[in-house]
Amino acid sequence: MPSVLAEEVDALTSSMEAECKLRARLTQMSREVTEKSMLKMLEPRFEENFDPERPRMSRDQKRQGARAEKEKLRHLVKKETRGAIKELRKDAVFLNRKQRKETAAKDRDRKEKTKRLMGGLQSQQGEWNKELRESGKKKKK
Repeated sequence: MPSVLAEEVDALTSSMEAECKLRARLTQMSREVTEKSMLKMLEPRFEENFDPERPRMSRDQKRQGARAEKEKLRHLVKKETRGAIKELRKDAVFLNRKQRKETAAKDRDRKEKTKRLMGGLQSQQGEWNKELRESGKKKKK
């Protein structure tokens, strides 16, 4: 190795050793070690008078307050809305049936009257034709 290069390597190593000695007493920074918290253990809720045959309204029986009241009211509104729609449909069917019956009755009456009038007109026409034939026979004689 050339002498110039060897001198530079020696200078570099000595300067690095000096820096290491200066920084040896410094400690590396680290985060504070905190104690990890335990997960909350939840006790299960047991119903004293549990009846498996009875249907349950909601999953959370203990829910109270404004939110629960709001949910109950929303459920009631939906139920009433469905009932009202059902009633309106029934009313519409009833009114439609009644209107069809009235229309059918009017049509029957109109047909009867037309039939009577046409019968009367046909009988008049028949009498008129008969008189014409008889008067024609009388003239010929």
